[in-house]
Amino acid sequence: MHAVFQSDLHNLPKAFEAFLEALDLCDLLGDPRHTFAVLHNLGVALLYAEFPRLAMSVARASLEHARKIESGARRAAFEGSALSNIANGCLFTEEYGLGLRCSKEANELYELAHLAPEDSEAERFGNHTFLLTVQARLLQRVGLLHDAKVCLERATEFAAKVPTHSRTTQAVEIACALNDVYSGQFDEGVARLHKTALNSWSPELVADALRDLIEAHTFAKRRDGAADYMHQLGIHMQRVRSDHILFHHKRHIDRLKVGDSLKKTSAVETLQKKSPFRPAERRRDYLGERVRVLEDLCVAAELHDDPSGKHPYRVAELARILAEGIGMDSNEAARIAAAAVLHDVGKVAVPASILRKPGPLVGEEEQIMRTHATAGAELLASVEIDNQDTAVVVARHHHEWWSGGGYPDGLVGTAIPLAARVVSIAEAFDAMTHDRAYRPGLSVARAVELIEERAGHQFDPHLAQVFCELIRDLHVHHTDFDTYVERDLKESSFLKTKRRLIDRFSRSAA
Repeated sequence: MHAVFQSDLHNLPKAFEAFLEALDLCDLLGDPRHTFAVLHNLGVALLYAEFPRLAMSVARASLEHARKIESGARRAAFEGSALSNIANGCLFTEEYGLGLRCSKEANELYELAHLAPEDSEAERFGNHTFLLTVQARLLQRVGLLHDAKVCLERATEFAAKVPTHSRTTQAVEIACALNDVYSGQFDEGVARLHKTALNSWSPELVADALRDLIEAHTFAKRRDGAADYMHQLGIHMQRVRSDHILFHHKRHIDRLKVGDSLKKTSAVETLQKKSPFRPAERRRDYLGERVRVLEDLCVAAELHDDPSGKHPYRVAELARILAEGIGMDSNEAARIAAAAVLHDVGKVAVPASILRKPGPLVGEEEQIMRTHATAGAELLASVEIDNQDTAVVVARHHHEWWSGGGYPDGLVGTAIPLAARVVSIAEAFDAMTHDRAYRPGLSVARAVELIEERAGHQFDPHLAQVFCELIRDLHVHHTDFDTYVERDLKESSFLKTKRRLIDRFSRSAA
């Protein structure tokens, strides 16, 4: 339950950690019912965090555990839930045939599951309602609108038996509205979607309704409307996700303060132990702990763009190398590196569909992506961390161009803060040399050539020259450049947790 709560509040690092701890306990218990329950909730959490491939791997694992339960209505209910999760994932991966096969089998199992005395009527009908809604959405995607309507009529009948204002009842309302849109009744469908968005009782349900309004307008080829709702979704996500991060950071700080007060030792006790009291070291440790939760959340925000999660740390190391290369002392360089880790924290406000888009961003998509700079700066300005001024400056201005063609403020030349100019080059180089959804990574040599070509236009010409000389020299001695850059990387606990998840379920889902 702790993992579910953390997931609902978009604290993926803590959610994944708690889920894995629960799975470790399940391994000790050896009861497939417990393991199924944890995997089922983990799969749902991954899907709503928009990691559909990994979510479906987890759902398949939950299905395996459901099938280990003694036969009967309870097993049928568990199998049906697992298949329902797989079918739901297929809406995201566009594997509609697989989704329809899973939903058909799940329907048959749920008919048996209705005989299970252990579950409440609301639970049984709620699960079946959700499945029918997913099945209807799959049928809509392949153009079988009459069959979708039949599914929704039955789902509406079942929904009357579950609590109102739940996610399940909203899912039915949205699917019915989309069926109107797909059937040519655009105005009626959009009006229903509007009503659903206005009546939604949680921020996530509002986001769901906005995504479906985008789908409706995209299907109807009404680009202006789709762009408008994309803009609204971006604003909504920025506010909600920023609030969540501030909430988690404040709780983390409060726990640190309590822990620090419990650990304090009197001066007499310190002297008796012959252990020198080092307030400066304690402060450094404390400040480092304060920013760690932000680093983990920043890495989580980057995962849709960089599945390795190491981009922020590589950028930090490259920025440190460049800062020292232009004569900064180690303390100044370290401050810029620390700020570089958080440079893209504003991506928490960008929909995963934009971060993962395989082609170039256009129109409103590009505008929403650009908001990550201001969103990140505003977020970092609101938290208690050391080096805050530099972190805010870097987050806001790392996409400014020397020529004035960057964003968000169109600063020119040396008006761009030095720390941001340093991180700009480091970030661009790392992005160029690694795969992205929209293109494969370039060689180190080619990336250096591009930075030289853009010197004086995108990048500070002096910094670009120094950086390229440094990288060429380093590459001569370290052909495996990533290994060199990551040599001192202190991997976050979140990345370790994520790797454990992938190792356990599906390496291909990374």
